[in-house]
Amino acid sequence: MRPTSEERVAFHVDYPLDTEFSAYARLLQSRWRSSKDYPKGKLGNYLDTVFAKESKVNFLTERVRRLAADEMATAKASKALFDEGRMWANLLSSQPLCFNLFGELSFDMDAATTCFKSLFPDRVGRVTAV
Repeated sequence: MRPTSEERVAFHVDYPLDTEFSAYARLLQSRWRSSKDYPKGKLGNYLDTVFAKESKVNFLTERVRRLAADEMATAKASKALFDEGRMWANLLSSQPLCFNLFGELSFDMDAATTCFKSLFPDRVGRVTAV
């Protein structure tokens, strides 16, 4: 069942094209953003763009924040396709998810090897880069 109309309106996530799953995910992210008192962007699950880019709160650790900023700078310099708005401000975007999920592993190849060997024991010998 979708979140109620009252909830969706109260948290600024009343987006008619959402699936039931998307509607709940959007609501949960908006509630989290609101609980942190972070400024809202175009919908409740978006951070204000200026705030998001300056604070980098879409990333879980300081090292991942620096990694994401460095990768964005590299992408811009090489004219790679990267959606900055999604990266910094969209709390549901898969772009920051990848950095949050794998970023810390890029700093520790032993931990990365342990992680990926447990997931793919027959395919991973030693991780050399993430």
